[in-house]
Order: sequence, then C-alpha cells, then structure tokens
Amino acid sequence: MLPRWSLFEYPMNRIAELYVKLVLAVGEHDANYVDAYYGPADWQSEVKAAKKSLERINTDASFLLAELEHFDTAGTEEPIQLRKHYLRGQLQSLIARVGFLRGRTMSFDDEAKALYDVEPPHHSNEEFDEILRQIDLLIRGKGPLIQRYEEFKKNFVIPPKKLDDVFTAAIAECRTRTKKYIE
Repeated sequence: MLPRWSLFEYPMNRIAELYVKLVLAVGEHDANYVDAYYGPADWQSEVKAAKKSLERINTDASFLLAELEHFDTAGTEEPIQLRKHYLRGQLQSLIARVGFLRGRTMSFDDEAKALYDVEPPHHSNEEFDEILRQIDLLIRGKGPLIQRYEEFKKNFVIPPKKLDDVFTAAIAECRTRTKKYIE
C-alpha cells in the first residue's frame, strides 16, 4: 500500500501547476500581477498562446478550488495539510484579484481579507499622532516631517538600472539560505 503522502502528491502537484499557469494568465491582463517568474518557459508560452479571458480564468480557478476541497487531508503529514491550506488561500486570492479586474469593488478591509487573508488593525487618531511624534524624533533635520521623511526615503531607492541585479542577487541569496533546510 502507498503511503498516504503519495495519494495526495500527484493531485496537489497538478493543482499547483495549473494554479501557476492561472497566475501567469492573470499576468497577461495585469502587468503588475507577476513580479518574477522562474518556472518553465514553455508554461509561459502555453499561457500566452491560450489567451484566457478573465471569465475563463475565474471559472478555472473556481474549479481548481472545488477540486482541492475534495481532498481530505485529515490525518496526513503536516506538509500535505499546509500545502492544501496554502493552495486554497492562493486560489481564493487569485479569484478575488480577477474579480477586481472585472470591476468588482469592496471595502479596504474586505479586500485585505480577500487578497492577503489578513484583517487590518484599526487605530485611533491619537495612536497615529503618537507614532508620528516618535518618527519625528527619529528623523532629524529642519522642516516639516513629511519633507524630512521623503528625503530620508531617497537613501533606500534602488535605481531602475540596478533593479534586476539587486533582485537577482536577493533571490540567489534566498535560494542559498533555503537550501540549508529544503533540498
């Protein structure tokens, strides 16, 4: 008998692959959706050739989400349960993003929940005033805080010509550090 892991590995891999292709398809409609892609080039070519409509992307993502929900991962190893949870969240976020591209609107709080599965905190004006007071103490200089802050931020801007080099180096370092824990 196959270990329970094997019963889920192939279907989850298939759903994950189809999810990545749907992300690339959304990227064909929203240039800001995919900031970096390092997967197989033929997947990108396949997606570009398919020219899926937003409606079709939504339908396919909803189908994948329903298919994923049919997997009973109770009693499986934790990585399988975590992978299902992650894929669910990613598919739900993709469906929400497609909804926005199709004209759907919602409150900031609902959007944060739909896209990032977070509930933004709510603060009083007094709390923000205290934070601004603390920032004012940290960013020395003359003039209004907003001007000093804008000047301070300039120290951290990556020139457009160097963006690719910086991101390539950052991703390479992330991979090196990850490989210490995951093959």
